Amino acid sequence: MNATPPSPVLTADQRRVAEAYVAAATDGEAARRVDLNTARFTRTVRHIRNQLQAGPSRANLVHALLCHGTPPPPAERPMPSLTPGELRLLRAVAEHGTDQRTATAALMPVTDVRSAVMKLQRTAGASNKPELVRLAHAWGLLGPCHPASDHVPPSQSPPRYADLVALAEDQIRQACRELWPEQDCSLLSAIPSSTGIVRKVRIGKQQYAATCDLLAAPLAELLLGIHGSKDCIRAQMDAYLPSPHAQACIQERQQHLLAEGGLPVPTAAVAAGVLFTSWTSSPTASDLLKSDPARAMAVMTHALSLLPSVLTDKLMHNARDMVMACPITQGLRRLQPSTPWAAALADSAASRLHPRLAQLIATSAQDLLPKVVRLSHQRRPVYGALQPDHIVCPDPGSAPMLLSPALHYGAPGGDVARLISRTTLEVLAGPRLLAVPVTHCLRKLVSASIMRVTPTQRGAWLYDLLQLWFADTLITVATSMISLAGMPPSQPHQSIKEHLVRVQALLAALRHALTMRDPQRAWLSALHQVDSLTHVLPDPRPRTDTAAPSSLSPAQPHLASARREHR
Repeated sequence: MNATPPSPVLTADQRRVAEAYVAAATDGEAARRVDLNTARFTRTVRHIRNQLQAGPSRANLVHALLCHGTPPPPAERPMPSLTPGELRLLRAVAEHGTDQRTATAALMPVTDVRSAVMKLQRTAGASNKPELVRLAHAWGLLGPCHPASDHVPPSQSPPRYADLVALAEDQIRQACRELWPEQDCSLLSAIPSSTGIVRKVRIGKQQYAATCDLLAAPLAELLLGIHGSKDCIRAQMDAYLPSPHAQACIQERQQHLLAEGGLPVPTAAVAAGVLFTSWTSSPTASDLLKSDPARAMAVMTHALSLLPSVLTDKLMHNARDMVMACPITQGLRRLQPSTPWAAALADSAASRLHPRLAQLIATSAQDLLPKVVRLSHQRRPVYGALQPDHIVCPDPGSAPMLLSPALHYGAPGGDVARLISRTTLEVLAGPRLLAVPVTHCLRKLVSASIMRVTPTQRGAWLYDLLQLWFADTLITVATSMISLAGMPPSQPHQSIKEHLVRVQALLAALRHALTMRDPQRAWLSALHQVDSLTHVLPDPRPRTDTAAPSSLSPAQPHLASARREHR
């Protein structure tokens, strides 16, 4: 890793100009404050902008100056409560000078940027973007420059994983004191997760899973420095936690609504931005896939069958203030070119070992985003987190319990697609005998689901299912490939990293299936590949028998290049 260059040092005259520039609304007003003519003031500002490598807008330079030692004017109003989306947009406005770049960083359509910025300015009480940035710095919400910058002050470097764990554990202890003031609280084992810090806790004689989501952002996003230093993240937490749109609050209200609708979900409580759910020792469908795939698929099919009667228009109307953004759309936006996620993926050790896989992910994410955005406009209720490790298998005869809802609007078949995506990834990482019974059950599951669709729409439904399956798998694999120091991988992500040859072939097969004109043939072809991959491609683990299979079937042209790269 290259050493970070020292932060540029401004001269005394430049510092005087910088303070005037930050405090004034216009260049003319700032020039008068330091008793300079406008031409000389403008030249000095241009030199400072070049030194700091700041963006083109006034808000960009104000942000860069405040990051490099210029003191912000004191805030004239208290810090408002801000949602995760508003905090992300705030940083995007500070770091990027065009609507397109701002939209990419804020994970939103470019057409929504101007209205969203105006709403954010009203919330903060700012009249323009530079004032918004000044207030955000005064409140401590903005810290270092964009992570791609060469001039990030050492004191404002991205947090370490240990910093995030310490912050989350403080929140968990505070939440325990608020919810159970008379009880003793013990933090037990950690549960690896890519979306938050999860700890098993004991309150008295009861055990819970405590989830601290930290700005509703993936942990990798925080560790990449996209949300600033650890002190900056702590200040953003102070603005985020009082918001009714904090993720823990939303999930707790969603679980209550789903329970009222008759869906088996764990009991939940929330405080200080931490969601507590009752602990269960029952196995998940992911656990059962390894030992009893037939029962695992029966449980997942049962869970899927419960959703249509619960996810009604009435329930979504009651949940209108707690509906989340589509996670697939957000995930694809993170992988677009020129984002920190895309840069981290390209620099990862997994990408260096599998460059074709990294290129396939990058190009496919660009191709899929506009298609998935159009699908999300269909406004159908989606559970959002239906996957094997979120489905708890009860005693035989009882309904399965569903964990971690993420209710949002999306395309019909969104839940089926996610279930297929995560199940097939587990199949690729599992023993070879697992593939045939699981793919057989998936075929039956889709056949049962498609019967709820009108005959004229079944072809489009299948094609949409394939696109969503491809997109979810793409995002999951990309997240698994980004390894950050100190962050323990979850078991599913570790399994994916150990089987990237098969994963690459699966992604290539899904991309190829989407070029077929017949949706039914495309679906069956993709499912057939899942079954074939565990037999045709070698395991990445060392083997005594290194002989390659003598031939490939005509339906598997992409497997030859994957095997060559593996060697």
